[in-house]
Amino acid sequence: MARNFRGRPSRRDQVISFNAATRFYAAAKGVDPQLQPVPPLRARVKRPVDGQAVAPLEKDIQKTIFEAI
Repeated sequence: MARNFRGRPSRRDQVISFNAATRFYAAAKGVDPQLQPVPPLRARVKRPVDGQAVAPLEKDIQKTIFEAI
């Protein structure tokens, strides 16, 4: 799995790469691979500081006003 990363790969990407290499070497040796569990994808948090929902964007407010008119 070749991916272009901006900065450091995530822990999930590291585990996926490690599991791919482990499967390859285990297949060459003829044994069952010892794979690590892959962490789930993280949900994106818009405001990680306080965890509250994001305020609506200006374009959404304007769209609502124009629809009302």
